[in-house]
Amino acid sequence: MRIFTTGRSIMLAFSMAVVTTAALAPAAFAGGNGQQVEVCNEGSHHYKVSIKGTNQNGQTVQSSAKELDPGKCVKWPNWWFRGNVTVHNGHSEIDSADVPQSQHGDWFRIVIH
Repeated sequence: MRIFTTGRSIMLAFSMAVVTTAALAPAAFAGGNGQQVEVCNEGSHHYKVSIKGTNQNGQTVQSSAKELDPGKCVKWPNWWFRGNVTVHNGHSEIDSADVPQSQHGDWFRIVIH
């Protein structure tokens, strides 16, 4: 019986240590090494867009293409860009923007007219 009580006390102490450690862990800094990009279509044409530019590791990358209808927006979660990026419709460049390396928040919006 004493072993059970000791085991329970150890488990309670361990649980409190985990909660305390989690509470003291620093929060992640949003948007500190590039941004995720959202493209919005305020025009009247349908596009199949992709983003090309420098990622958070300094490599030139091009995202997958996504359908973009008039009046809608598309996002590329987990694709991080910084510096000059270009928006492509198929093989044609249709817009470009300078994505900041850091900003308040993780999303940078590019609007196509």
